[in-house]
Amino acid sequence: CGNKANSFDYGYTNHVNLARQEARANREHFDIEEWQVMINPIDLKNHSKIEAPLFFDCDYVALEIESVHWTRMFGSFFRPLEIHIPCREPVDFMMSMCNFFEIHIRCTDHWKKMKQKMSQCIRAFSRRFRRVDDFNHPNFRPLKCFHSPTNFDGYMEYMADRLQRKAFAEKYAHPNRYRNKREKENECIWKNNTLVTQIKKYLILKSPYSNYFQFCQECIGSENDLLA
Repeated sequence: CGNKANSFDYGYTNHVNLARQEARANREHFDIEEWQVMINPIDLKNHSKIEAPLFFDCDYVALEIESVHWTRMFGSFFRPLEIHIPCREPVDFMMSMCNFFEIHIRCTDHWKKMKQKMSQCIRAFSRRFRRVDDFNHPNFRPLKCFHSPTNFDGYMEYMADRLQRKAFAEKYAHPNRYRNKREKENECIWKNNTLVTQIKKYLILKSPYSNYFQFCQECIGSENDLLA
């Protein structure tokens, strides 16, 4: 359950996405009003209205919300939660987000300007993991982590042994989330090891998101690494 729709309306949502993708491929108009749209009860635009009862029948919850809301919703949940945090290599992750938001990091930028750009790149992600300490709650088991996206297939295999499979498998509508295909070979910073080291040090130690990067640095390879 979560961002990709609750279990009960997953199938419908997936069919809508497949129809939308097919219309785009055929350069046809897609009118969502022609479908009997089932409203997802999870209001992603107002996180304070998301309540725990929506997840009573869920074995797995994926939500792109501020960390503080997990405690609000699940702090007194009827069963404990195990939080899994995806960990990215700091510099590569930052550049990936810059590509997504079409923000260009230039090696000729002044360091102050470069830091401003980096903050703009990670701003959307920061709401989820900026304060990892928010997950420290008696009803939450010790935080777990896994290296993403490098080991994402491994994580899928790990969870496959722990979640109930769908009774009927169907074609999945993979979302096209990237506006521009990333061309890492054209990113100038990778040709400057000194700059890469400087950016990594800043992200881990001094950036507004250092709490997340420091957690990942300590967790990956530890007993709390799901794939170690």
